[in-house]
Amino acid sequence: MGRKEVSSGTLNVDQYRKKIGKQDWKKAKKDVKATKQQKDMKESAMGIKDVALIVTAFAFMLGVIYIFLYMYLDQQPSAK
Repeated sequence: MGRKEVSSGTLNVDQYRKKIGKQDWKKAKKDVKATKQQKDMKESAMGIKDVALIVTAFAFMLGVIYIFLYMYLDQQPSAK
């Protein structure tokens, strides 16, 4: 009889350890999911550098067009 009680005690300990392991796995799984979501958001979001680059390029193109039109329209036809 003593032998059966000892073996059933280890089963309870094993079950307890399994429950703890499952809980830890669930917590770790949630943490991994949250980390992946944060990484995806960072990759997909436009950064300040990208926005600044686009605005600068747009302003540069407007400046080039303005200078070209100013020089072209400023020329007076020569009267003879």
